[in-house]
Amino acid sequence: MKGRMFLAIALIAIGLVLLLNNLGMGVLPRKLELWPVLLMALGAAIGADALRNNEKDPLFGAVILFFVGLLFLLTESGYLAGGLGKLWPVFIIILGMAFISNSFMSGTARGLVIGLIYAAVGFVLLASTYGKLSIRIDLVTYWPVILIVLGLATFFQKAR
Repeated sequence: MKGRMFLAIALIAIGLVLLLNNLGMGVLPRKLELWPVLLMALGAAIGADALRNNEKDPLFGAVILFFVGLLFLLTESGYLAGGLGKLWPVFIIILGMAFISNSFMSGTARGLVIGLIYAAVGFVLLASTYGKLSIRIDLVTYWPVILIVLGLATFFQKAR
């Protein structure tokens, strides 16, 4: 219960600071827009707490927060080329990493398989957005299949 309350308050506070900044009522100076670091720090704190208490559920969100923060930090800093218009499949890869981390924490193979499916789909889409894989024409027609596969993976993860 304590952890949830802390998470709720932290998310509200971070959200308010970022919203005010986006609306031009800047709380953060332009040079110090390190909001991705806040996501990473929050993810690391939640993850450390989850590992310390041997809880797998908070670890899922912690992995997502940390790596989404890292993605935005690297994008905002200019270390990743193409911007989020090309990097959007990384979000699917991050989701796969969260399932994989839960699998290692719980010792079950189901989360590992689902995580690997998400990661594989993400890597295929990432290769496609950078022109390394020529599936553009088919992707336009068959992209709903990706949603179906991801939905099935999620369904079987929940159906324990």
